[in-house]
Amino acid sequence: MAEEKFLSQLTQGQEGIVKRVKGAARVKRRLQEMGFVAGAHVHVAKFAPLKDPAEYVIRSYHVSLRRQEAAMIVLEPDVPTDGE
Repeated sequence: MAEEKFLSQLTQGQEGIVKRVKGAARVKRRLQEMGFVAGAHVHVAKFAPLKDPAEYVIRSYHVSLRRQEAAMIVLEPDVPTDGE
């Protein structure tokens, strides 16, 4: 079985497709309300100077997430993340 890839592992300019959101129900629901649902395309726009938080573009919205929150978002495996 392939190792899971998380949103927090992507670097600036990379992209991915959300597979699912892990975590407590309250946090999971909040992230899903922000647009992090299965099948959604997400792009890493930029990082803060100390790499936390990061700004992501999902469904034409710019969303800032802490690295801890981004680590709860599982991405589809074997999807190119080169930003091209």
